[in-house]
Amino acid sequence: MSKSETGVVLAIAGELDMATAPALREAVADVTEGLEGDLILDLGLMTFTDSSGLTLFVQEQKNLRSRGHEMIILDPTARTRRLFQVAGLDEYFTVRRA
Repeated sequence: MSKSETGVVLAIAGELDMATAPALREAVADVTEGLEGDLILDLGLMTFTDSSGLTLFVQEQKNLRSRGHEMIILDPTARTRRLFQVAGLDEYFTVRRA
């Protein structure tokens, strides 16, 4: 985790699936408690995600938006970008390159 000018950056590396999603959910909850700005998820090192990861992203985006914040997806791999497109989520999230 690091801070940026617009919020907090949380880097995700490796696989995000049913086994690892609960740990990420806890990390996001810790980071967003008292959040000033947006949550920036750096997905440049995320190698895989399944539907539980996508569900987590959508739920957290809804939660953040209800509190006046955004989740920004930073530097997703081509595979992750394609998954977002197939799931129809590429318009739901703000996606940026590093």
